[in-house]
Amino acid sequence: MKKLPFLLLLMSCKKGPIPDTGTEPPPDPGPLDLWVFDSGQGDCAVIGCPDGTFHMVDCGSGSGGSDSYVQQSVAAVLNGAPLSSVIITHPDSDHFDLIPLVTEGIEVGTVWLGGTVDGKEYDNEGISTWLASQDDVRRFDEPQHDPPGEPSEPFTCGDIDVYVAAANVPSEISNWQSNSNSVVLKLDIPGVPYRSVMLTGDATFDTELAMLDVYDSDFLNVDLLKLGHHGSDNTSSDPGFLAAVAPDMAVVSAGEHAGFLHPRCAVVERVLESSEMRSDAACHQVQCGEPLDADVCDGDGDFCTFETTGALWSTRTSGNLHIRVVEGSYSVLQELGSCAQ
Repeated sequence: MKKLPFLLLLMSCKKGPIPDTGTEPPPDPGPLDLWVFDSGQGDCAVIGCPDGTFHMVDCGSGSGGSDSYVQQSVAAVLNGAPLSSVIITHPDSDHFDLIPLVTEGIEVGTVWLGGTVDGKEYDNEGISTWLASQDDVRRFDEPQHDPPGEPSEPFTCGDIDVYVAAANVPSEISNWQSNSNSVVLKLDIPGVPYRSVMLTGDATFDTELAMLDVYDSDFLNVDLLKLGHHGSDNTSSDPGFLAAVAPDMAVVSAGEHAGFLHPRCAVVERVLESSEMRSDAACHQVQCGEPLDADVCDGDGDFCTFETTGALWSTRTSGNLHIRVVEGSYSVLQELGSCAQ
C-alpha cells in the first residue's frame, strides 16, 4: 500500500478550551479533514471536504461525555457553515441523540438513516421531532455494498469517491443486529499517493465478514480506520479483516471509565500489531479495558493505561481528534495524553 501523509492534530479535551479550528474552508484542491469529537461513550464525527462542504457522521453522547462541550466543539469547526449531509449509521441513541442540539441554528441538507430491525427505530423524542422537521430524509433500507469503481456517493466531497461499503448486514446474534446494520463509509481520494479512510459506525464482525465476502483486499485496504463499536470485543476481531484493511492509522471513540471497558485491550493489541500499522507516532497514552498483561500497564481497576508510539488514538485519553490529509510528511502535534517527559 502506498503510504499516506497525514497530519494529525490532537485538540484539547472536554476539560480544556473549545478548539479554535479556523474559519476558512480548505482551498480546492485541498485537504480532507476528519474531526472525531470526545462525546464520552458515544460517537460524533464531522468530515470537511476539499470543496468546502461539511458532513456529519453520527453525533451522540454516552456516559463520561459533556453535551455542551460537543455542541461547542462542533460549532467551532462549522463556524456557521451548513452541514451538507448528516449520516446516522444505525438507531442507537449514543450515535444520534446530540444531533438536534449540535445542529441548532445550522442548515442541514440530506439526512441518511441506517437501517432498522425488529421494531427498533429512531424513536427518541428529540430525534423524532428533528427528523420530522427535515426536508430531505432518506434511508438505507436494503443490504448494500457499492462495487469498487462505482461509488454511490451519499454525499459529494469534491473529487473524493464516497462508498457505502456496507449497510444493513444481517447478524445471527439478535442483540447485535442494530450494530451489524451500521453504515460503513469508505472515502477514496484519487491521486498519488492513493489515500483512503473507513468509518465503521458500530459495525460488528458480521459486518466485517460480509465485506470480506464482497471485496478483495485492494478495495478494503485503507490508510485510516475508525474502529467499529468503540473498540468493543465484537469488532476488528477477525484476523482476515484487519489483514485486508491493514490501516496505517486508527482512531477509536470511547468514554473515560464509562463502564463498558472500551476500547478492549485485545482489540487495541490486534490493531497495533496489524500488518501496516505505523509505529513512528509521537509517544502518547492509550487506555483500554481488561488488560492482558498488568505488568506492562498502569492498572486502574479493569483498565490499563500504557504509552505507545503506535498510530492508534482514543478520544478517552486524547480528547477531540482532528485528522488532516495533507501533502508532505507525517507528523503529530500532541496536546493531551502525551507521554511523561
